[in-house]
Amino acid sequence: QSFKAERVGTISGAGPFGSTRSICPFATLSDLVQIDRERCKGCLLCTEVCPTGIIQQSSRFNQKGYKVTEIAPDRMNECKGCAFCAMMCPDYAINVFTTKQAKGGKK
Repeated sequence: QSFKAERVGTISGAGPFGSTRSICPFATLSDLVQIDRERCKGCLLCTEVCPTGIIQQSSRFNQKGYKVTEIAPDRMNECKGCAFCAMMCPDYAINVFTTKQAKGGKK
């Protein structure tokens, strides 16, 4: 079986200054959700719309002094891949990826 990743949240390059999500060394990438800590302002809107409640405020601060959000790695498997968090984020700090089986067993 082969699988491929597919982004279902935000658009790459969104925002007035382009995207730093894919190269940002402070971004956390897990199986389904990527949160760019340097873009996050800690508004917590994503925590309000997450149907599983796995997004929480971190104890960490980014370089701008905001307390950022995070998902504990052991709770990532609870993510449904709905991308509500990415759609709600006013700063385009969240990408949601899902994996699905490629047609014909090819990548």
